Amino acid sequence: MKEQSRIEENSKHLLVNHIETQSKYYNNLLSTYSKQNLDLEKLLLRQIFSQQMMENLINDLLDLAKLENNSFQFSDDYFNLT
Repeated sequence: MKEQSRIEENSKHLLVNHIETQSKYYNNLLSTYSKQNLDLEKLLLRQIFSQQMMENLINDLLDLAKLENNSFQFSDDYFNLT
């Protein structure tokens, strides 16, 4: 009887230990995944910003080239800015 009780106690202790270890592992994994997602989000935002800046630069250069060739068309139409 004593032996059976000791085995049960050891089994419970091992099970609790295993659960705690797994819990720590998954918490670390979740933390790492969250940090990676934040890093990816920052990278994506930087990429979008860079893309917009490059697009603006290219459009400005194309407009400048049109001005130099006297092929830039100005419009005399009125439009509402509000």
